[in-house]
Amino acid sequence: MSEELDVQIVRYKPEMAAELAEMYNSWDELWISGYTQGVPYDAQRVRDRYDKMSAIAILIAVKSDDGKPVGSCTLHEHWRDEDAAYVGVLGVRPEALGKKVGKKLLLRSIQIVRNEGYKRVDLHTWAGNTRAVPLYKKVGLMWNPEASGVHMEDYIPAILEHPFSEPFFDGMQENEWYDFQKRELTQKPDEMTYKGMDVYAYNFERDQDDLTVIVDRHARAISSIDRTVNGQRITISARVDSHKVLCGVTGQYILEVINDSDEQLSFTVNLNSFPALEFKGEPSIEFDVDSGDTYQWTVPFVVSSSAPIHRENIRSPAIDSNIHMNGVEMNFQTGMVIKPIADIKNRWPHSRVIPGGSSNVPITVLSSIEEECSAILNLEVDHSSFKIEPRESRIDISREGISGVNALVSADYETEPGEYAIVAKIKTDEKLGENGKTIETRDFKIPLFCGESGIVSAFEDKRNNDVIINGVNYQATMSLEGAMLRVRDIHNRTGSLFQVRSQVGPPFGMDPFRYAERDFSTEKSDEGITVSVVGRHPERPLKIEDRVFFQHESGVISHEVLITNEGENRQKLQLRVYCGSQGIDLSPGTVTVPLKDGIVKQGLIHDLFTHPSVPSSPDTFSEGWIASNKRGLTKGQLFDLEAIDEIHMGNDQTAYLQYPLRTLEPGETARISKIWFLTKASDWQDVRRTWQEKILRKSSIEFGQQESLEMHSIVDISVDSCTIDEPCDCEIHAQIHKRIVAPLTVEASVQAPNGWSAEVIPPSEDEPAEQIELKDVTSLRIRLTPTEAFPDGFRIHEGTIVIQAATTYKKDFRIIQLGESNTRVSVDQLEDSGLQSYEVYNGLIRFRVSPEYGGCVYSLKNSKGTELLVSTFPEGGPKPGAILANYYGGIQPITWDDELNENLSSAETNKEDMSASICEKGLWRGVEISWTGKVQDSVKGVSFRLQYYTFPNSPLLAARWIIKNSTSAPVKISPTFVVDPAFDGDVSNIMTHMNWEGEKQNVKLARYPLAIMPSSNCIWIEDEVLSEEEPLGLGLTASFEEAELLYIGVGDLILTGTSSLNRQLLPGKELVTTSWFMVNPQSLQELDLLRKVADDLI
Repeated sequence: MSEELDVQIVRYKPEMAAELAEMYNSWDELWISGYTQGVPYDAQRVRDRYDKMSAIAILIAVKSDDGKPVGSCTLHEHWRDEDAAYVGVLGVRPEALGKKVGKKLLLRSIQIVRNEGYKRVDLHTWAGNTRAVPLYKKVGLMWNPEASGVHMEDYIPAILEHPFSEPFFDGMQENEWYDFQKRELTQKPDEMTYKGMDVYAYNFERDQDDLTVIVDRHARAISSIDRTVNGQRITISARVDSHKVLCGVTGQYILEVINDSDEQLSFTVNLNSFPALEFKGEPSIEFDVDSGDTYQWTVPFVVSSSAPIHRENIRSPAIDSNIHMNGVEMNFQTGMVIKPIADIKNRWPHSRVIPGGSSNVPITVLSSIEEECSAILNLEVDHSSFKIEPRESRIDISREGISGVNALVSADYETEPGEYAIVAKIKTDEKLGENGKTIETRDFKIPLFCGESGIVSAFEDKRNNDVIINGVNYQATMSLEGAMLRVRDIHNRTGSLFQVRSQVGPPFGMDPFRYAERDFSTEKSDEGITVSVVGRHPERPLKIEDRVFFQHESGVISHEVLITNEGENRQKLQLRVYCGSQGIDLSPGTVTVPLKDGIVKQGLIHDLFTHPSVPSSPDTFSEGWIASNKRGLTKGQLFDLEAIDEIHMGNDQTAYLQYPLRTLEPGETARISKIWFLTKASDWQDVRRTWQEKILRKSSIEFGQQESLEMHSIVDISVDSCTIDEPCDCEIHAQIHKRIVAPLTVEASVQAPNGWSAEVIPPSEDEPAEQIELKDVTSLRIRLTPTEAFPDGFRIHEGTIVIQAATTYKKDFRIIQLGESNTRVSVDQLEDSGLQSYEVYNGLIRFRVSPEYGGCVYSLKNSKGTELLVSTFPEGGPKPGAILANYYGGIQPITWDDELNENLSSAETNKEDMSASICEKGLWRGVEISWTGKVQDSVKGVSFRLQYYTFPNSPLLAARWIIKNSTSAPVKISPTFVVDPAFDGDVSNIMTHMNWEGEKQNVKLARYPLAIMPSSNCIWIEDEVLSEEEPLGLGLTASFEEAELLYIGVGDLILTGTSSLNRQLLPGKELVTTSWFMVNPQSLQELDLLRKVADDLI
């Protein structure tokens, strides 16, 4: 047994504020996410909260010896039920846990509620707080199994005040009932039944006396009492034959009295009902019950179709039994779960018909009856411009089963776009019930939206107390209880897209205001529809408006919260906007988030990418957006980082956004939050572009801003390629970047390249490779040793680093074997056909380039001397059938700007005044062609350097543009290499290989033109006849992100090349792009490997 703390329960006084602030700060360690939410309490904050709070009572538990507060509890009027109260905030200091302080606060609360005339007190707590459930149950709280979270209801005040149970408690001291209650203290909802009814049962024992009180869970009132006092037992029970009451079907009210006392009991009973209930017998009676007898009185009744249909966790209509027994007046209530004989619904939420068109609307009938019958289903639309077929259908209503029809709705061409309703009702052919008759249901209204796809419409669903919004690819509901916005995909690819609600704090947690009913309005405009939901906070003088705008066509939804201080004093407040849930998402997909050190893309396979593994500070993020993709649908969430205090990541969006503490002056209205939601983005880049426009208020497309955004994972591996001249022992250096704060222990291994062995060298000798504790950045070395002899020459060896955590992360690495290093590339200046030229030879390939011939490589030969290019050197000029007016052939550099009437065909790059020099980087040597634009209007004053490099005994030729905007104006440039390939002038046996739309294509020349842009930026041209003996071909590839390759073939003409189109250069900026040519490649795969390692070569 824990030590009981000696405390007194007193009412709050302002002079307590400073000590209360210190106590509330101590609650942080006990509350999920902290009670203060990172904003420590001070005396003024306590006074701002309590001095003008509209509470029944603010109770403080203070230590008897020094008056220090150790706990507190607030009591408020219930937000829905007038005869009930609720506990707002209940808590104790950490050192007072388990010392019965909470019990004493709750017992005093029950006493006050009883004294104030309330019959019930409710309490909410979060689902994880089961530790406190036994305490709550011991003071009489019942866990409602129908409600969400831990919603508890205490009927002790009603029991203590009920005239029939009161004698059991005679002579007891205040709260002494607590010692006589008998209760099983389970940590689960109280799902109890009594004679087929849903109830809560209270039991008390006192010496030889006992008391059982049955509370009707749906009426939220006492319906039965079994009392034994001084050996005299009397039972009074009021109920219905079934809690489920069907509209139009006769039910039975039953009053039962058991008299095991020594005296005769005389009763007068009057039944009162609600408007939709009609008694089929006399609702009043007088009778006597002798000692030892039992009396039962039944009254048939029928509930009409106008009765309110049952809604979960809402008090139901009830029969009120006013009873006089031997001069004692008492009351019992019997609730009912009212349902129609069959519910009519549209199971397809996106019922839309276009003016002049038609649409199928599936109508589902959900039976509530326990017998089968046939019926007529009648359908009509509430506007004359629609037709619906069939208007009348005969259906069989099965026993608690489903049936229905597929209706066809047609609209006239003149029908105004907007929201309409299909009106449906059922009339049975057969009589139902023991004294039954044919039954006609109420009119069920099913939303029907009319208009072109993308036009937003809103429909008030009075039955569910929602507003339904039909958008371009979504259907949203705005609940009028708690202002919860739910958005789901109409194509059911991902189910729920967003769930959004706001909460005012601190503290945050279970909040009765989230269930409070609110007023709403809608406003239509040319841009879309605004739905506004307004409520008043039950504890503070605050008017809270959740305003949601649904934009036509775009799938964009904005949500904002406006708060007005309607009080006479300043109000300090904080806002949270909940947008989703944390935990593992079972839908396949990815989430993309811009963190401060890069954009991270992570699969939805675990919760490592949620809070707290992702810190909540806005500084963790570089931009205010989140994108996720599930089953091909990309959605997005946008917010202003500078306006937010905390960001708690959920699985595919934020769990919630918290805004800074705010002070509102009396009468002040402020917009506290604004968030955008995208229901149909094309990809994460589209989400980011929309964020730039909505939040930064800048165009997402600006001249010169063609940034390259690198994608990361939460565990990222970066690795350097290793370049060698010939096979030898070498090391690969890798870094593992951990982009979350959660600890991760991983195993590192290597899939070595073919013909190599590999060993992982961990960061320290104390850590084996099988168990490495990752830091933010962890360095690894991979030692590689050749296990077989490789021929000299160019080769790329590829392996993979594998990091195994709960999931697997991989990164390929390459060992680049360039060729011989004991030779040198020769570069000779010569005169060729009267033009200054340079010949470059590396021992394997030979090429010539001339600054006086447009900077073209006009000759490229393999080791056998086969010419791989076609040109019109030295004269230049058009080639028959070629598309270039300024054709030179070979590898021809061209730049142009089609907006200045200069296109690829007419560009006069080859007429610029160029100079040449030898260039080298390590063993890479070649020729640099340079000029400043003078002939071409689009690039006048722009500086160009064109470098052609090769490596000793290598099949590679690198062609690099280095372009600097030396002018004071922005320019647009499309640097291109046009290539005219042939094998000693012959194209008859050429086969070109490339990947297109994910498939490998083998392309031959034909009489008709072919124009293809490969999808992998690799083109392999080979002589398919001569290559049978040994490879003969030319490969092209480019590694820069904006690279585009082109193949054109017709007749006996082939043109191909690489380009970087429409590159924007601001003054002083430089552009570098490199295209690669490989002589006699072995495969497309080899070219793709070259593309991957190209940036590491020079």
